[in-house]
This record gives sequence, structure tokens and C-alpha cells, in this order.
Amino acid sequence: MAGFRISEEERERLKEIELAKRGRIVITETTLEDFIQTAKSIFGEDTVYIFLYHAGKGRGRRIVQHLLEENPALLDPWELLQKAVEILQIDGMIERYLIKEEKGNYCIQLYNTIETRVRSLEYKNNCSITKSFMDGIAEGVFGKKAKVKEIEHCREEGEDFYCTFKIQP
Repeated sequence: MAGFRISEEERERLKEIELAKRGRIVITETTLEDFIQTAKSIFGEDTVYIFLYHAGKGRGRRIVQHLLEENPALLDPWELLQKAVEILQIDGMIERYLIKEEKGNYCIQLYNTIETRVRSLEYKNNCSITKSFMDGIAEGVFGKKAKVKEIEHCREEGEDFYCTFKIQP
């Protein structure tokens, strides 16, 4: 995959989401790979991932904050979580998702995460960038005590890969 294309249906849906109206810069996965490799060679792998983790977590929190500002009545955690993950999909961070509630926890399968498409983003054999977004989203939805754990890493399902994250509110 060299990048992602947005369908007309998705483009129309984007128009309804204020967060996506500010504009969009789309770079290819190859370009992102080059940026990451260059940053690693200059700053070192750990420093790059610490930066990316904090940037992703902040983005996750801002997604939830914006959704709440746009619709203050959006207090149902299930719906808020679903809308936040949908924005990750619109942003191209994941291709699709499945959310299940199990015993008061949420299990989220994220298919074809950015790490499965840009291998230099994989860090210490897990989807740490995607986890950082999920940490920020969980904190925004449930507060600072929410815990996010990657319980399945890059499982293959046909041509797709998925990671499963468990959120404990």
C-alpha cells in the first residue's frame, strides 16, 4: 500500500466531523517509513518512540475532547469510544475495527494498524504507536485510571492483521 484513498462516502462523512474539516495532509507509507528511519538514525530508537508515544496519546485525548465539545450529550462510554476509534479509521491509522464489551471491560480489535503497514513503527514487537492512541482515547473516555493492554499482537486473519487491546475502565 502506498497510501490510502478515501471513498466518496467516507469523504461525505468527514464533512460531518468538525475535527476533520481543518484539512488533511496525506503522505505515503514509504515517506513515513523514511521519516521514521531518519529520526531513529539521528535521535535513537528509544527517543523516537518516546516522542511518538506521547504524541499519539495526546492525539487520542484531543479526539475525545473534541467529540465531547462537539456533542456535550455524548456521555455513553460505548458510543464515545466507538466514535473516537472511528476517527482513527478516518485518519488512516487503522483500516477497520471491532469493539466488544466483556465483563465491564472493552476489547477492541484493530485491523491493519499503521504498524502492520509501516514496519519501522513497530517497537519492541508490539503496536506501541496504536497503543498510545488507545491510551489517550481510554483516558479521555474513562479518566486517568483506565488501563490499556495489548492482549493480542498482530494476529493474521486471511490477508489482514489485527491487534486486540483490552481497556479496563
